[in-house]
Amino acid sequence: MLSVLQFFFRQRFLLITALLLAVLQLQSCNKPTEPPSPPKTEFSFELKLADVYCTEVWLNSNAKKDINIGDTLLVISDNSILLEFIQNTLEKEIYIDGLLPGKEYVFYLTDKERKGQSAGLKTKTLDTTDHNYTWQKFEFGEIECGSSYFYDVAIVDENNIWAVGSIKSKDSLGNCHTQSYNAVHWDGDKWELKRIMFYTICGQTSLTSYPAKSIFVFNDGDIWISSSGDKIAILKESVQIDKFCLPSNVSMSINKLWGSSSNNLYAVGDGGNIVHWNGNSWKKIESGTNVNLRDIYGTSNGVTAWACGYSNDYGKTTLIRINNKKTEVVFNGSSSDMNNNEYIGPIAAIWCSSNYFLYVTNWAFIYKQPDKNLLDIKRITPWYGDVAFAMRGTGHNDISIAGQHGLVGHYNGMSYKEHKITQINGQVNFYGIATREKVVTIVGKRYDYLTSKAVILLGRR
Repeated sequence: MLSVLQFFFRQRFLLITALLLAVLQLQSCNKPTEPPSPPKTEFSFELKLADVYCTEVWLNSNAKKDINIGDTLLVISDNSILLEFIQNTLEKEIYIDGLLPGKEYVFYLTDKERKGQSAGLKTKTLDTTDHNYTWQKFEFGEIECGSSYFYDVAIVDENNIWAVGSIKSKDSLGNCHTQSYNAVHWDGDKWELKRIMFYTICGQTSLTSYPAKSIFVFNDGDIWISSSGDKIAILKESVQIDKFCLPSNVSMSINKLWGSSSNNLYAVGDGGNIVHWNGNSWKKIESGTNVNLRDIYGTSNGVTAWACGYSNDYGKTTLIRINNKKTEVVFNGSSSDMNNNEYIGPIAAIWCSSNYFLYVTNWAFIYKQPDKNLLDIKRITPWYGDVAFAMRGTGHNDISIAGQHGLVGHYNGMSYKEHKITQINGQVNFYGIATREKVVTIVGKRYDYLTSKAVILLGRR
């Protein structure tokens, strides 16, 4: 039989023990859960890189066995869980954000119980690009002969650049040319005035160097140039080799050209017009809008293209997705409408380099739009200093915009900077832009009372 003293000490011991266990259990509950060490076995499924940005990656997983629909899977890197999701299909796209630019990652896919994992997928996020350029300005045209301007530009390489528009100039005797120039070519050292010849009247043989509106360079070096009407010229190795008019059943005023090859080319224009060239014939594509289409761009494989524009009074705007030559109206309505608490505005230009996101600019911001047929824009830049008319890029980390009153801006994948260019005053408007590696070329016009001079801004990093 226990004495009173023994009973007291025993009860005290049990109480202290219970309290210690409770404290340990509480500490265990509050301690962050850490993924266990990677297992030694591997699942029989693949993890592949689809696309990489500065702070985001797209991965594709393909489960072959060992995984059941409905299982919870984890994406890990550096022994940290980046994503947890339900495997609802055997093949799945995985999106991960919040990464660091210019950093190497090794991604693994594993089940929640960590019975096994995929082979490691090593990739490096894009680093940000340099905002800084050195600039040269060039002007063309004689005020006495009328207004000169450029609408579009294309870069073959840093020593082979074309700008198109209309240049009024004088001959060697000081007289204004009766037939204007409509293009200039940069050979790495100087600009040379050029005349691109179009049929004066379709179906006849006479030729005229009408003002040129759009230019596009294909990877094989072929250059297609359109007039501001329905006429197109083709250059190869800087020499014009062909010219033609759009057939009467698809005739329109062309504003912009884009294509993945000379057998897969689109042209867009006023009144919502879209036509497609398949290498043999032209076909009209119903756009679902009558808004003037001012830009078109698409993926390198040519499967998806996007078109955008706004009405002459700026009140209506549209964004159209073209997938396998079939249009989907992503937005067609008032420029003052909102989406995700973002001002839609007049959509002026677009650019993309992958199947995952489209970059959209209205007059005020750059947005990212997912590759889907519903508008879902997300703003990635602060408010511009002025109105943007043009945008192009070389990658997710290198996008440039240009516009009214000398606006020039650059987005490097993380931040946005506008350039205060001393050679440009407030009377310059830019309408076209092209980028290639470390070169950007921007074109437009400088007002001089009732007339204007054509302007080119050449930037190098």
